[in-house]
Amino acid sequence: MARVQFCENNYEQGAEEVIQKLENDGIEFEVESCLGYCGECAMEPFALVDDELIEADTPDELYNKIKDILEQYR
Repeated sequence: MARVQFCENNYEQGAEEVIQKLENDGIEFEVESCLGYCGECAMEPFALVDDELIEADTPDELYNKIKDILEQYR
């Protein structure tokens, strides 16, 4: 399974909504205090999936991108 990471500072941009959906799906993830992507963090929701930056305009779009990536691991 892929390693999914979120920055707790990205909650205001919608990461918290994505996290809640992943929790409901039973998908494991990590929340870090800082992932070092401060520019992206202030602009839009993002996550790291196996250390690859995944960005989106909306939380729903980010959730769908993460789900698509995770499907590749099945």
